[in-house]
Amino acid sequence: MIREVIKDDGYKIKELLSREVGDFDEANLEEKINSNIYGIVYEDNDSIQGFAALNMYNKKLKKVEILLYVAEAYRRRGIGKEVYLKILEYCNNENISNIILEVRTEKNDTSKFFINRGFEKWYSATEMDYNGGKVENDLKVVNYEEKYYEIYKNAYEDAFLEMRQALGFNPPRDCYTIEELGTMKDNIFMLLDNEDIIGAVRLHDNEIDDFFINQKYQGQGYGRKLFKFSISYYQKRNAEKIFLGVADWNVRGIKLYKSCGFVDTRKISAYRIKLSN
Repeated sequence: MIREVIKDDGYKIKELLSREVGDFDEANLEEKINSNIYGIVYEDNDSIQGFAALNMYNKKLKKVEILLYVAEAYRRRGIGKEVYLKILEYCNNENISNIILEVRTEKNDTSKFFINRGFEKWYSATEMDYNGGKVENDLKVVNYEEKYYEIYKNAYEDAFLEMRQALGFNPPRDCYTIEELGTMKDNIFMLLDNEDIIGAVRLHDNEIDDFFINQKYQGQGYGRKLFKFSISYYQKRNAEKIFLGVADWNVRGIKLYKSCGFVDTRKISAYRIKLSN
């Protein structure tokens, strides 16, 4: 039976993924389930054996991200197709124009299901976990404040512009809104040169995210210093795991992360489709 997601489904979905996938980002999953704009599950004998959740990726461009999974024992029964068609119906009714998704490929690559439905490969990425020793770091950083918005926005967009252009992100220059950054301020740490921003990183849920160095400060060792600060930050809080995600395009970044003790753990391919509605 396919039905819409209810509040108590979260722990059942976690149980399903823990049983079949093993290692996954629980905090990210919980956020996507709780903040979905549309979610459905496939239930059999009071047990969830499949689910899909839609989250808004870019409201202005009417672009959504889909999270879809069907238990291995229930595949090849048309359940995935039925769940996907429900998602497609919702998207058409809401005039959604684009869908994106990520497929983990280090074990069972299910990308063929989506390719057969018109999705095209967008980019590949790697998730990495820290596997190094203890890091001592006394780098002086400050938390983000609204007064830094313009210099943060400009440095952020400049730092990610080349990658976004190479991978076909639209728009190529993009940053969080001032309101969004306000909700993240306690997790954003900036390295400053007087009133100029050298670099910044967002640390949340054991993840090193939105890590960048202002272009005019690159090649001076600041990246390694800020990165080691990030590792030390989590170690001081006794984090059991420290991880990050990086586009395979970012060869320079991957080299830095590996030199600091990170190892590959999960492989991801991103796909996208433009709907005709």
